[in-house]
Amino acid sequence: MLPPIGEGGHIFSSSEIRRLVREGMVARVVPLLGRHFSLGGRVVHGHHRGKELGFPTANVLSDHELIPADGVYAVKVKSGALLLDGACNIGKKPTFGGEERSIEVFLFDFQGDLYDRELRIFFIERLRGESAYPDPEVLKDAISADVLRCREILGATTLFDEILDREGK
Repeated sequence: MLPPIGEGGHIFSSSEIRRLVREGMVARVVPLLGRHFSLGGRVVHGHHRGKELGFPTANVLSDHELIPADGVYAVKVKSGALLLDGACNIGKKPTFGGEERSIEVFLFDFQGDLYDRELRIFFIERLRGESAYPDPEVLKDAISADVLRCREILGATTLFDEILDREGK
């Protein structure tokens, strides 16, 4: 039998990794996994609310069993050979009275059609939990602030690039 693997008195386990992801602590899984947590899925049609707010999103349908906690995340997104920065929202869209949980990603500086394409979302850092806003205009201001913060986080992220280089991708 092999001894448990750990560091500083903390045992690395798949249960711990799943707990951290479910609680939205995606940055804390990197030392345990040796990479960022990711999930893949296909881009499907949504309600086009993001586009109406000035932030068109790709609605990702994933059959991944482990989805991070509801909230807003700084993410890297891979589509074919493209690697893009983005902001991802997971949740029920409470400002619009949503019932179904969804995964939406706004890709920075991207224009194009992603419908029916496969994306892989790499979760870099959680900004905040999901919130309800009194109206779409206040939500738009919050999204603007989130995008600015995501750009800052992703601009300072070097570990992701080092991991990709190590994996030869």
